[in-house]
Amino acid sequence: MPDVVDGPPRAADRLTMIRLPIILPAVLTVAVAAYVGLSLVVYDGLSRIGSACADNQANRPDHFGCVTDCDEWQAFDFEAYSMPTYEEVHFPSRDGLQLSGWYIATDPDAAAIIVVHGYQVCKFHHHPLAQAGALYRAGFNVLLFDQRDCGDSQTEDGRSAYGSEEYLDALGAFDFLRSRGFADESIGMHGSSLGGAITLTAFAQEPRLKAIFLDSPLTDGRAQFSQYTGLPDALFPGVEWAARIVSGDTLLRHDPLDAIKGAQGRRLAVVHGTGDQVVRPSHTDQLLQVAAQHDVKIEVWKPTGVGHVGALAVYPQEYERRMAEFFSPQAPTAP
Repeated sequence: MPDVVDGPPRAADRLTMIRLPIILPAVLTVAVAAYVGLSLVVYDGLSRIGSACADNQANRPDHFGCVTDCDEWQAFDFEAYSMPTYEEVHFPSRDGLQLSGWYIATDPDAAAIIVVHGYQVCKFHHHPLAQAGALYRAGFNVLLFDQRDCGDSQTEDGRSAYGSEEYLDALGAFDFLRSRGFADESIGMHGSSLGGAITLTAFAQEPRLKAIFLDSPLTDGRAQFSQYTGLPDALFPGVEWAARIVSGDTLLRHDPLDAIKGAQGRRLAVVHGTGDQVVRPSHTDQLLQVAAQHDVKIEVWKPTGVGHVGALAVYPQEYERRMAEFFSPQAPTAP
C-alpha cells in the first residue's frame, strides 16, 4: 500500500490556525470582564445598606412592633416587652466612628448586656428590640445600638463590611459600659445572625468580655455567600476583590470561629432553630465542632422547626429563662 504523504493544509484549516490566537484571548477577555462585572454587581447588591432600618424607624423601646421579617412574630406580645424609660446615648467605635444607641437602665448592681443586631437591620428593628425587652424583663441593664452605616450612627460608606469592621462597634459599646462604671465581669453580649459573627469576633479580640449569647449565628462567611444568594462559590473571590476595590474592606479578615480557641474559662451559649433557612444550623454545628476540638463548653438549644432568629417569638418564656440564667451573676464559669 503506498505511503500517504501529507499535503499542505487546506484553506479552512489555515484559517482556523490563524484565528485561534485571536479568538482565544478575546473569549478569555470577555469571560474575565463578565466575571468582574458580575462580582461588582453582586457585591453592590449585598453590601449596600437597604431600607429595612428606615422602614422600622417608628419603633422605639417604649413602643415597637413588627414591620418587616414578621413570619414567626405575628402572635408575639410586643407590648409586654416594651421598655418605658430609655436614654439616647452616643459613643465612639474603637476606630473613632460615632455610634448611636439606646441605654435602658434597671438596677445599677445588675449586669449590663449589649445587643448586637444583624445584617441590614438596626436598633429600630423588632429583633434587637424584643431581645433587649427580654433582658430588661429579666432585670438586666441593656445597651442596643446602630452599627456603622446603619440607623442613626455615622455613615462610613453606606455598606456592610460583613462584620470585618463592625466588631469594632461592638467593642465601642463594651468600652461605653465600662465608662459607665460596669466591671468587666458584669458586661455580656448578645448577638444574632451576622451580629453573632460580630459578637464572636469581638469576643476573640477582647479577653475582658466574659460571656456571649448567640442567636442563629453566622460562623462561616464563605459558605453563607452561596447559601444566602444561591450563586456558585467560585464567584466569592470576585466579590472579595470587589469589596477591596470599592470599599477597602477585607470581608474575611477575621474568622469568627477563632473566638473559640481562646474561650477557655469564659462562657458561651447558642440558640439556633432547626428550621432556619437564612443562616443554616450547620453554622452552629461547625461552631460546636470547633468547641469540642478545643474542649470549650457551650450551652446549646436547637428548637425544632424554628426559623431565623425566631426562638424568642415561638418560645418566649423558655428563651427568657435560658438567657436570664446564662447572664446571671450566679451562673458558673465554664471550665
